[in-house]
Amino acid sequence: MIRHIIFDAYGTLISTGDGSIRATQRIWQRHDARADATAIYREWKRYHREHIDTLTAFVPEREIFVRDLQRLYDAHGIRGDAAADITPMLDSQYHRALFDETREVLDALREQYDIAIGSTTDTAPLLDNLKRGNLHIDHIFTSESLRVYKPNPTFYTAILAAMGWSADETLFVGDSLTDDVAGPKRVGMHAVLLDRNSRHTGTSLPTAPDAIIQHLKQLKDIISAIS
Repeated sequence: MIRHIIFDAYGTLISTGDGSIRATQRIWQRHDARADATAIYREWKRYHREHIDTLTAFVPEREIFVRDLQRLYDAHGIRGDAAADITPMLDSQYHRALFDETREVLDALREQYDIAIGSTTDTAPLLDNLKRGNLHIDHIFTSESLRVYKPNPTFYTAILAAMGWSADETLFVGDSLTDDVAGPKRVGMHAVLLDRNSRHTGTSLPTAPDAIIQHLKQLKDIISAIS
């Protein structure tokens, strides 16, 4: 029986909007570099994932963003100071809003389940986003507070240990197949994939979630079926 739910934050409870793309564009414009900001940001995300996956010691995400940008500069022949130029991207993290249904869904679920957040992010921007959205969550875990990134199994087991929750009674909900399905499943949790744009619905997945939903409002009925 599901008694506890851990939610991913970004893409799940909080929309990232187009802030990261606009930040990429502002950074590029500093160097009079013409490029498709959407394509550059797609490349940036790929480097970000590679940097996280190849860390040998923990560093905060804000430092990884600097490494990402330096790699982008090198790839595109731009002579810039990544540490100085990164500000628009870091600032963009503080301008993210809750999805319209987030508060309503969590208020309903917390009447029956214990709720926590487990997010790959530095702590300060997430707390700011939640405060701006007037969403209070008692139990918040970030890669910075845990000093480990998804999908490292320690990310999930550390949350379970801190909360005293059993993996088989805990559901992880998120929008990433790797971070929010494969990672939790590896340590014995249940997992629901939030597939807002139906990219994965009806396709063969390397690690199957317990269910796929397109909207958070579908979650309550799905939990009953899993339980």
